[in-house]
Amino acid sequence: MIKIKGRNSVSALYLFIHFKTFFMKKIKLIYALPLTVIAIFLTQFGFTKLVNFTSTTRAWDAIGPGITVRKDCTGCHTDVAPVTQDNTHRIFTLGAGLTKYKPGEVHTVKFKILGAGPVGFSCTVLKNDSNIMCGTLAVVDTNETKLFLHAASGRYYMNHRVGATADGVKEYTFSWTAPAKGSGPVTFYFSSLSSNGDDATTDDTTYQNSYVIEEGIPTSLSSVSSNSEVKVFPNPALDRIGVNFTNTTKGTTKITLISMDGKEAVTLLNDELEMGEQKLSFDLSGKVQSGVYFLSISNGTHRSIQKILIY
Repeated sequence: MIKIKGRNSVSALYLFIHFKTFFMKKIKLIYALPLTVIAIFLTQFGFTKLVNFTSTTRAWDAIGPGITVRKDCTGCHTDVAPVTQDNTHRIFTLGAGLTKYKPGEVHTVKFKILGAGPVGFSCTVLKNDSNIMCGTLAVVDTNETKLFLHAASGRYYMNHRVGATADGVKEYTFSWTAPAKGSGPVTFYFSSLSSNGDDATTDDTTYQNSYVIEEGIPTSLSSVSSNSEVKVFPNPALDRIGVNFTNTTKGTTKITLISMDGKEAVTLLNDELEMGEQKLSFDLSGKVQSGVYFLSISNGTHRSIQKILIY
C-alpha cells in the first residue's frame, strides 16, 4: 500500500510540474505576442518620436523673431542644416488663397507637407511690429492637431498630433481668427520636419517657412457703397474732392483714403474740428493712383465710410 501510494505521488508531482511549465509558457506567449506585434508594426512603418507629439512639455518655439532659445525642430534634430522657405515641399494656404486677412473674421489655414517619411509641424502667428501673438488659433480636427501654450514666451502653437501618410504627404488644417482692425501685417511662422523614420533624431530635415499676411478690409467695410452722413463730390473725382458732413463731437477728426486692400493710401486731414456742419475740399493731385477707394472720416467716437472712384 505504501509503495503504491508513493508511485501515485510521483505521478501526481510529474503532472503538476508538466502542467505548470506548459501553463507558464502560455502566459508568457500571451503577453509576448502583442509586444512582438507592436515591435514589428513600429519597425515596419518607421514611426518616430514626432508621432507622439502630444505633450505640452514638447511644444517648441517656431522661428519667429523675439523667440526663446528653443527655436524649432533643430532643437533636437541637429545634424542636418535646416531648409529655409521651401515653397515646393511646404505649401501654405489662407482661406481660398488670400494674401490679406479680414480683421475679426475666421480664416481656414492649410499647411501641406510633401516628404519621404513621417512628418510634423509647429506654427504660430506674430504681429510684425511687436512679435507678440496675434489672432486666435483653433483646432479643427482633434485627431490631427493640438494647441499648446508655450509658457516662456506666452505664445500659442498649433502642432501636429499624428504622423504622415505612408508616402510622406500630409495636409494639416486648422483655423485662425484674425485680430481687430488696425493690427497691421502679421507673419505665420512654420517649423516642420521630414524624418527618415528610424526612431532617432539624426538624418532628419527641418524646414523653416514664414508667410507675411497684410491686413485687408473687413467684410462690413468692403460692402459699403454709400453713406448718407457723408457727401463726397464729384464722384467719380479727378484731382480734387469736396467732402460735406456733420461733425458730432468737437475734437480731432481724421479723414483718410483707404485702398481696396485695406491699406491707408493718404491722410487728407488729421486736425481738430468744431461740432456741426463741415464743408471741406482736398487736392488729390499726385497723392493717389487711379482706382476705387474708401473715404473714412473718424472723430474717435464715430466713423463714416464712403466709396469713391478716382480717375
